[in-house]
Amino acid sequence: MAVFPGSRARVRKVAWCFAALGVASGTTLACINFDGLDSTDGDGGILGPDSGGGGGQDTSTTPGCEAGIQTDPFNCGACGKICPLRVNSIPACTSGVCGLACNSNFGNCDNADDNGCETQLFADPKNCGACGRDCAGGGCTNGLCQPVTLASNQSYPQALAVDLSTVYWATLYNFQVDKIAKDGGTSSILASNEIYPSGVAIDTTNLYWVDRGYGSADGLVRKMPLAGGPPVSIVSGLSSRPTAITVAGTEIYYATLGTQGTDGSVVRVSISNDPDAGAGTVVGAAQNNPTSLAADTTGVYWTNYGSYVAPDAGPQNGAVMRCAVPGCQGGPEEVAGAQMHPRGIAVDANNVYWTNYGSGQSGVSDGSVMKAPKGAASAGDGGANGATMLASGLLYPDGITVDATYVYFTTRAGLVQRVPLAGGKAPETIATIVQSYPIALTADDKFLYFATPSGPAGGSIQKLLK
Repeated sequence: MAVFPGSRARVRKVAWCFAALGVASGTTLACINFDGLDSTDGDGGILGPDSGGGGGQDTSTTPGCEAGIQTDPFNCGACGKICPLRVNSIPACTSGVCGLACNSNFGNCDNADDNGCETQLFADPKNCGACGRDCAGGGCTNGLCQPVTLASNQSYPQALAVDLSTVYWATLYNFQVDKIAKDGGTSSILASNEIYPSGVAIDTTNLYWVDRGYGSADGLVRKMPLAGGPPVSIVSGLSSRPTAITVAGTEIYYATLGTQGTDGSVVRVSISNDPDAGAGTVVGAAQNNPTSLAADTTGVYWTNYGSYVAPDAGPQNGAVMRCAVPGCQGGPEEVAGAQMHPRGIAVDANNVYWTNYGSGQSGVSDGSVMKAPKGAASAGDGGANGATMLASGLLYPDGITVDATYVYFTTRAGLVQRVPLAGGKAPETIATIVQSYPIALTADDKFLYFATPSGPAGGSIQKLLK
């Protein structure tokens, strides 16, 4: 049998390709391009000169062994089988089966390859940023769900509370306490003619709130059954301007601003306290503008906003405080001191989180989001208690809440943002409020809920997919 010029090179090349690709062992298949293997030079061609008669390796740029048919979109499953080009995607080959890889901001949300990546993830409210991410009635802009307005025409709504089906809030200048279904609809007035209703709290039985009053012995601590019924006063006749409330087991804790700022207090009263039976027990006296409260099964926590100290005039006097429950035996303890006007507060199993409003200087963004272990600060750590700054350079951060992954917070720049619980990343903006700015903030397992104090349609209650 005649041996044509280049045949030895062809044989060596084929053998080398198959050996390199493991075809003999059956582990990989490949498509082999023979172009250029035949040459008038007996040992030339694609392998290059081989004056010694040995089998040199390929040093040319001409194709030799092609990619494996398991992953090559031009030879997918078989030599010459080219995966088709679909809309908004590039062809892909996985385990010898043609598929597609979607272009950025597009998704194959119907799982049908024939029409490619048909979904605009940057604008589809049913698939916003990812297939199946439904904005629940909100729009989708640049892959971010937009808030849904549940209630408008609210005049400076304050703190929010949610249960499985309902959002509750107090509206300072509507003098009302209201509710609305989480899915929307028509809001209901639960209590009217209140005197500057402020913080709200909830347990499985009742809704609680405080009326600040006019400061002339008309402040109130109030409750009403979730199942229906009129509101009743747990405490009345307060001249100390109650401003926030939380519930821990069978105890209510409420904060008062006092009349001088530094004479604020945190007071404990039983849920079963008869109307007008007494103001409760002061567990924290001489508090410096207590602002927000949070509680869990082990303690009640609050922020002392503090009084004005120029940024360059020494340590700030804001603080984060705690009391053990029940009863606050042993009195209040400082979790973190020397804070710059702490406002919102939240807790999880291990830590306390709060927003530092900042110095309040015009045009200066020096607010921050902080966390610290839930225990009290020791005498030797200067009040820091291992406090960690999670975000800084913020414009008046206010409301805060946490889940198992993130700390969420609001700012006067009109932003709803989040950072990981462990920190280490720049804040991620998940919503921008154009006409106003978000304040109070709470959450369930799927949505954030927040209030805006004002806007073209008045203040509002809104929800946002996390």
